[in-house]
Amino acid sequence: GSLPSRNFKELQNKPIHTTIWIPLVIASLSISGFPLLSGFAAKVLTTKNLESWQFILMNIAAVCTAISFAKFIFLPYTTAEEQKTKSGFWISVIFLITGLFVANIVYLPAYEITNITKALLTIAAGWLGYHFIFKKLSISLPRVFEEFEHLVGVMSLTLILLFWMAFP
Repeated sequence: GSLPSRNFKELQNKPIHTTIWIPLVIASLSISGFPLLSGFAAKVLTTKNLESWQFILMNIAAVCTAISFAKFIFLPYTTAEEQKTKSGFWISVIFLITGLFVANIVYLPAYEITNITKALLTIAAGWLGYHFIFKKLSISLPRVFEEFEHLVGVMSLTLILLFWMAFP
C-alpha cells in the first residue's frame, strides 16, 4: 500500500483506506512511545540514566515526536471502497507489528505506573499540540535534499563523524 499523496493537506481531505491506516497508526504509536510497543521500552531505557538538563531536552523531543506522528494517526480513513493490496502486504505488516510487540517483552521493568503515566501524558500533550497549533500550519521544505546524491553524502558524513567520535 501507499498513500495517495505526499501532501498532508490533501491527505486530510481525502480519506485513505483502512489497510494503509492501521499500519501507519501502530508504527506512529510505537515511535511516539506508546505502552505495549517497542518505542515505549526504548524511551524508558533512554531516559533512565540522563542528567536533569538532558531529561528536559528528551521530554521536549518526545512531545515533538508525538506532534510529528499525530498527523499520521489522525488522518481520515474509510473502508467503503475495496483497495487491492499486493500479495505479501498483510504478511509483512503482521510480521512487523508482531516485532513491535515482541521487542517490548525484553524490558518488563519499564512497566511501572510512573513510566506508563508519563508516556501517556507525553503523547496526549503532543496530540493536543498537534490539534490546536500544528494541524493548521503548513511547513513545506524543498525536495532537493531528498535526492539520492544528497542522502548518500549526508549518510557518509554522518558515518565519518561517528567513526571519528568512536576512534579519536
